[in-house]
Amino acid sequence: INEHPAVSESAIVGFSLALASAASNSVSIVDYAIWGAVALLAQLLAFALVRFIFMPKIVSRLENNEVSAGVILAATNIAVGLLNAACMTY
Repeated sequence: INEHPAVSESAIVGFSLALASAASNSVSIVDYAIWGAVALLAQLLAFALVRFIFMPKIVSRLENNEVSAGVILAATNIAVGLLNAACMTY
């Protein structure tokens, strides 16, 4: 996929937000690893929902440099990361 750099960067930001929350709220390295896996699964599920259900043609739209498709994917990545981070607090 010839996607805009902001799309992949937003995935990193969203995942990092969740990892940061897991790091500050975990009681052990095992707890941190489990929450990291949960965060990764949530990010993958969010991408799959956008890719296959909400916007099935998102790949071709990204290849055609449609900014709106990139914005939707970037916003989804960051929103899921923020929600993950909020859910990981005790």
